Amino acid sequence: TDADSVLRRALRRPGVVLVLVTAVIALVAQRALIGSGDLVGGRLLPAPDGASELWATYTAAWNPVGLGSTEPAEGYVAVLAVVASVLLGKVWVVVDVLVLLAVPLAAAAAYVASRRVVRSLTLRLWASATYAVLPVATGAVAGGRLGTLLLLVLLPVVAGPALRLARVLDPEPTWRTAWGNGLLLALLVAFVPPVWVLAVALAAVAAVTTARTSTDRLRLAAAVLVPLVVLVPWSLQLLTDPSRLLVEAGV
Repeated sequence: TDADSVLRRALRRPGVVLVLVTAVIALVAQRALIGSGDLVGGRLLPAPDGASELWATYTAAWNPVGLGSTEPAEGYVAVLAVVASVLLGKVWVVVDVLVLLAVPLAAAAAYVASRRVVRSLTLRLWASATYAVLPVATGAVAGGRLGTLLLLVLLPVVAGPALRLARVLDPEPTWRTAWGNGLLLALLVAFVPPVWVLAVALAAVAAVTTARTSTDRLRLAAAVLVPLVVLVPWSLQLLTDPSRLLVEAGV
């Protein structure tokens, strides 16, 4: 049937096979965690009952009466609130998917992102499979480090636009590329603040090496400033208390 032919074509794609194999391996390795209750331990915070609690926590600092007296919630709280709202308030789904499926998600991201820079299919599969085990090799899964897991999954996705913005892959970057980079960077910084320091350093290097015009430098500056604007008021705390730049999401 037509449905069989579509499925057959999909299963013949090396990338699909890679993701399925890594997903099976990950689920078998973590079978003791599936269906045993809420994921706890490591740096994982207890998941609230609904997205409304996350929104209340994040917007508490915006209350005119308490402004300045209430410490802003971490930036990742807003991100989880947005995603949980889409999932009908089920915050635990976001956490479970990221922890249990970090390996196949990392494999998929690496495979897709390497399309423009690696021509050899064998090399792409080998590199993607190797990258996929990083969440396990770094102890991020065992330690419940939600920020590191998100970073490992999205890093290949962010790398492509970042290289285009720095004129490494794209001879003519646009402002759309800059704003897209900034929003992706804001997502990562919300969970892993040290990423912002690294991004500023890399943008400075690109500004004096690969950037050709003042407009290129303005785009680089805009990309690293977007997270500070999007994540207000929490981002202001990062500037006044630099020690926060060393701590990722979690306990």
